[in-house]
Amino acid sequence: MHVINNLVSLNKARKLYKEGKPFIPDFNDFIAGYNFYGEMEFTYKGITYGLMGVENEGVEFWGINTNKYEKFKNIEEFAKNAKINGKLVKDIWNEVENVNWLQ
Repeated sequence: MHVINNLVSLNKARKLYKEGKPFIPDFNDFIAGYNFYGEMEFTYKGITYGLMGVENEGVEFWGINTNKYEKFKNIEEFAKNAKINGKLVKDIWNEVENVNWLQ
């Protein structure tokens, strides 16, 4: 997994370092990144997915070069209900790669 260090907080990074674990952003780090940047992306099974806040309209979620497009009223609704291929994004998070803000 490609890691962007500033998605993992310093305190969490220290804890992971002491435990000998890699600095990989978990789903909560991803949500925190969205709350900071207002946009995020990740790759799942070779497809890049994007997430972007749209002022007064909610959160858009899409797969690049796919017909995947959903709109959620807020990030909380995304976190609870967003799915890819029938699986909740939060439940497949250990399989995603290249977590980042939109490039």
